[in-house]
Order: sequence, then structure tokens, then C-alpha cells
Amino acid sequence: MTKNILKSLTIFLIIIFIFLFYLSTYGINTEKFNSVIENKFKTYNDQFNIKLNKVKLVLNLKNFSLSLKTLNTKLIYKKQEFKINEIRSNLSIKAYFENDFILRDLYILADKNNIKDLLKTYKAINFSPQILIIESLVEKGLLKSETYLSFDSKGNVNEDFKINGKITDAKIGLLNNKKLESINLDFSVKKNDLNFKNITLNFNNLNLQSEKIKIIPKDNFYMVNGTLKSKNNKINNHLKYIFTNKELKNFNFKDTNFKSDNKFSFNLNKKFKIDKLKINSKIILDKFIYNSSIKLNTFLPEHSKILYFTENDLNIDFIDDNLKIIGNSSYLIKDKKNKIKYNIEKIKNNLKFKLKIDLNNLILKFSKLDYVKEEINNASIDLQGSLKINKDIIIDKLNYIENKNYVKIKNLKLNNKYRIKSLKDLKINLDTKNNKINKISVIKKNKNYLLISESLDGIELIKNLTDTKSKGNFFNIFDELNTLIKLNIDKVYLSKKEFLKNLNGDMKIQKNQIIDSSLFAKYSEKEKFLFTIKTSSNGEKITTVYSDKAKPFVENYKFIKGFEDGVLDFKSIKKENTSKSILKIDNFKVKEMPLLAKILTLASLQGIADILTGEGIRFTDFEMIFKKKGNLITIEEIYAIGPAISIMMNGYIETDKLISLRGTLVPATTINRSIASIPLLGDILIGKKVGEGVFGVSFKIKGTPGNLKSTVNPIKTLTPRFITRTLEKIKKTNQ
Repeated sequence: MTKNILKSLTIFLIIIFIFLFYLSTYGINTEKFNSVIENKFKTYNDQFNIKLNKVKLVLNLKNFSLSLKTLNTKLIYKKQEFKINEIRSNLSIKAYFENDFILRDLYILADKNNIKDLLKTYKAINFSPQILIIESLVEKGLLKSETYLSFDSKGNVNEDFKINGKITDAKIGLLNNKKLESINLDFSVKKNDLNFKNITLNFNNLNLQSEKIKIIPKDNFYMVNGTLKSKNNKINNHLKYIFTNKELKNFNFKDTNFKSDNKFSFNLNKKFKIDKLKINSKIILDKFIYNSSIKLNTFLPEHSKILYFTENDLNIDFIDDNLKIIGNSSYLIKDKKNKIKYNIEKIKNNLKFKLKIDLNNLILKFSKLDYVKEEINNASIDLQGSLKINKDIIIDKLNYIENKNYVKIKNLKLNNKYRIKSLKDLKINLDTKNNKINKISVIKKNKNYLLISESLDGIELIKNLTDTKSKGNFFNIFDELNTLIKLNIDKVYLSKKEFLKNLNGDMKIQKNQIIDSSLFAKYSEKEKFLFTIKTSSNGEKITTVYSDKAKPFVENYKFIKGFEDGVLDFKSIKKENTSKSILKIDNFKVKEMPLLAKILTLASLQGIADILTGEGIRFTDFEMIFKKKGNLITIEEIYAIGPAISIMMNGYIETDKLISLRGTLVPATTINRSIASIPLLGDILIGKKVGEGVFGVSFKIKGTPGNLKSTVNPIKTLTPRFITRTLEKIKKTNQ
């Protein structure tokens, strides 16, 4: 009996062992637990329905639980179906007998499902404004996922859940009507951690990549950080909206290829508002074009309005609207390449900058200082300053260096039209094209300036004073200059040979105009130079220039050559846009005047013409009375008298357009004979003996500059005006 019992027990145990072995190794298919799983989904939401195939049941002896597995399941919410490749779970046998929640965990492997359908379902179950916005932005895409869940004894999901997945071919519409397309990525979700990896996407034909993006939920926001890369993309017209700031309006990125490596982080609140944005970008641009709003060809004759930049290497840091750019580029002017390095930092509305610009192989001109940098010489500009958007530009330091030549500026303030508002310190040491040196220091003291110079090349300044085409004045580079300038200059060159010594005096400036000035200098102990400007109470500006040497002021006129000697006396009264002037030059000689020689030849006065082109014609007096209004110079009278010839003429000159002059030319013998014929007066002034002579001539000069035509007609009688002016000069000479 005992033997049979033992035998039966052994067989039973063997059967149990075989059953447990089979159940733990191969498992069995059953539909008994389908309702358990189905009810679990229904407890979450009664709109859920799940279609399960047979569940495979495998015994786990280690923790005395049953492992459930089902394949090719369909999860249905209302009429929307989602494909599930696999569902696995572990059932606690102990919990089953203790009447507790028997599911220990749940694994769901979902097939590729439409993201919009998933969002629509989620919105119906768990509505929020955020999910509504997300649903409106997502246009398409597929999502495949693996979900790991564990449950406590009451059936609640534990916090150690994990979701891994893959999104493919997604498309998101942004709020500015732009698209993120061809989005592919891997993701993983934990309680306080959301990671995206291996991201690729297309943004307006830009192919972008990211190794990772991490999202960490906080109480009321999400912390986001990650990377983003692009390789060999082209900036196209669709991206122009990015560069909307007017500071970038002059940049042209058409056909620009670039690559970038970016790191970013920001906080995102539940209303999708970004805060604490940080971006670090390393960007390489192969080329772009800058249309300069500054007329650089004033300084760089080879420069047009367009600058070409190549080999652009930038490092950009952006933190809460503060921007820092460190970079270097090559720029081209007329196919000549140079380097530029820059450090730009924007803090709120303040912009700080440091620039180093090479100017090698370029011609550079400072016309006001008569300086030219030759092409073969190397030079550079160091610039450091700041500005407020749409406000003043502060140049803390500007250094231009070319061998021994330099310009150094400190504390320069410009307005947004690049005109000078103030200047604290300026030092200039430049060799001029006349082989002179401009060595100048300008120092600001309170509201006034002191200009000290060992040597000043004033040749170009004199040219501007004597050139009718010259517009404006030097002080127009200022915004609105109101100051007193004290000058102390050891030597001022007026020509290559002539110079003034110890030029001293004051200039009072009001709204960029000299309203009062008194300057004094010497050529030698006996030869002086005076310059004054006085402004009367009725607004008339009276300018006087006296120089014991007229040559430096006259020799710049191209139609006069071989000018010698002479004393210059000039006076001008200007009110508003009209000036009336008198220019007098005494005791000078002219060796060449092509226009005068032509008139003399046409008048058959070849002898005098030969004197002009030989030893030169001497004049005792020259006087010019003229009026200027805008571009029109009206010559009321030019009168010159000398031992050989006298001239009187009038007319007008319209700058760069038309010259029209007419006058009378009379040899000295004719003058003597005519005046001698006047009873009594002629005897007193000329004497009774009159030399032989010819009649005078009238002439006309008319045409455009460079194409003047002259006509000459003989005259038998002189005009009363001519005789009167001649008598005045002779009387003055004899006094």
C-alpha cells in the first residue's frame, strides 16, 4: 500500500515536473487571460477596446509568476485602430490568490502608427491646450515604440516606466508658415528624462542633423538642451526672413554655402514660450556679399559699393538676447584679398566691437590730408568701440598704421550718419604725396580744441580754396561743431617750396561754419600772412586774406604758368548763399597764359605774345570783382594793367557747364596815345611824347571747360570805363 502511494506520488510529481518544465520552457496558448488584459485597458478608458489573439503563457519559476505574450494585436479607440506587434506581461500567482492586482508589468511593442491619429486619440483622452497646439502643428509622420510599464499592488503605474521609439518621415508646420520636413529620430522617455537621438530633418531645403536633444521636465517648464549640425547647405531665398534686422539688410547671402555645429539649451514653459535661451554655434560660410552704405571709395578708390567676403569662420554665443560673435574672414576689393578679424558683443541695445582690418595691396587715400598709401605697402586698422542701436557710435580707439605713418584717435563719437559729434584726442603722422609730413595733434580741452603741429602740408587745402568746384568745407565731417580751435603750427607748406612759419591764432566754429577767426604767420621777417573772418550782427561773413606772396595761391590755376612775385589782397562778404568778393594782386609777372597768348596772336600782337611766352609779361595791378551764388560766378570786372598790356573783361562762369567772358585788350602804346590826346590831363599824366602803337581789340571767350572758343575784333575807340579805370590806376601809381 505504501509502495503504491509512493509510486503514485512519484508519478504525480513527475507529471507536475514535466508540466512545470513544459510550461516554463515552451508555455501554452490560452485565451483565459485575454479578459484580464482587456479589462486593464478598459479601466483606463472605457472607449478602449483591444483585439487579442491567443495569449502564450509561460511559467517563471524564479519569482513564481506567469509570463503572458500575445502577437499581432489591435488596439481600438472608438473607430481608430492601432497596430501592436507584441504585448508581454508578468502575472503574480501569489497576488492572484491574495486577490491583489496580478499584473506586475506590461511591455507593448507598437508597429508604425500615424502620429496624427495618436495625437487625436491622446487629445480625446487627456485634453490640454499644449496637446491641441502640438496636434495643429504636426502634419504627418509615423511612430514606432516600445513601452515598459510596471504596476504596484493597487494597479497604479510605477515611476520607472520607459518608452523607446522611432519617428520617421514626420512633418511639422511652424507658426511662421515654414516647415520642418523629413524628420527622422530615435527617442526614449523616462519619468524625468526625454531624449531624442540620431535626428535628421529638412528645414526649407536645409539638411540638419542632431546627435541628441534632451528634455527634462520641471515643475512648470521643461529644460531642453541638445546639438544641431548642418553640412554644406545653401542659404536660399526662403531663409531671408531670418535676417529681418535692419542691421543685416545690406548683406546678400544668395548662393552662400555654409556648415555649422551648434549647441543649445533653453527652458520651455507649458505655453511653449522660450526662456533662458543659450546657443553656441561654430559656422563656416564660404562667401557672401555686403552692400556698403558708406562711401568707402572716398578712401579706397578701387572699391565699389560691393564687398565680397570669403572664408568666413565664426564662433557665435547667444545667451538671453545677448550675442557675441568672434570670427575672421577674407574680403576682396578688385580681386585683392585681405583679412579681417572681429569680436562683436551685443548686450541688450548696446553693441561692442573690436576689428582688425588688413589693407595690404590696396591704394588708400586721405584727401583732406593729401596722403596716399601705395599699393605695395602693407597697412592695417585696429578699431574698438561701442554703439547703441540707432544712436551714437563711440570709437574708443582707432589706429591706422602703415610703416612710420599713423593716425591714432581716442574717444571719437559719431552719430548714426557717421558724422563726428566729439573727439578727445587725435594724433597724425603721415607722409604726403608732396613729400611733406603732416604731423598733427588735436587735443580737446573742455569744449574747445587745441591743434598743435610741427609740420602741416597745406597744399591740398590751398587747392580747395582756389578751386571753384570745391564743395562744402572740412568741418562738414562733423555733426554740429560749436567750438573754439586754437592753432599753433610751426610750419605750413603752401606749395612744394613756399611755407609759412609759426601760424598762430583762433577759429571760432558755429554749426560747422567759421564765424570768427584771426590767423597770423610769416614767410620771413619782412613777409607776412594774415587771415581773418568776422561775422557782423546782420549775418554778413567778412573774409580777408593778405599775403606778401601771391604765388602759392595763384599757381594752382592750371591756365596760369610761370607766375612770379606779387602781393595778394582778398576780401569777401558772404550772406546766406551769396558772396561778393574783390581780389587784388600787385606787381607780378606771368610767363605763360595759353588763352591770353591765343588772343594776342589773333589780334596780330605777335610781339607781345612772344614776350608772354618768353620772359613773361609784368602787371603792376590786377583787380577782380565777382559775385558767387551756388554754382554761378558772375564776374563784374577783371582789370589788369602793366607796362606792355592792359586788359578789362566781365562775364560769368557756371561751374562744370559754361564759361562766357568778354573784354578789351589794349597794348600800352595805344593807351598812352589815347590818354595823351586828352587836353592838359594827358600832358600831366603821360607827357607830350607818345610812342607808336596799334588800336586795341575786343574779344569773347565762350564754351564748355576744355573746349573754349575765342573771337577777336579790332576797336578804334576805347570805352569810357576802360579809360576811367586806367586813369585811376595811373593816378594811384604816381601818388
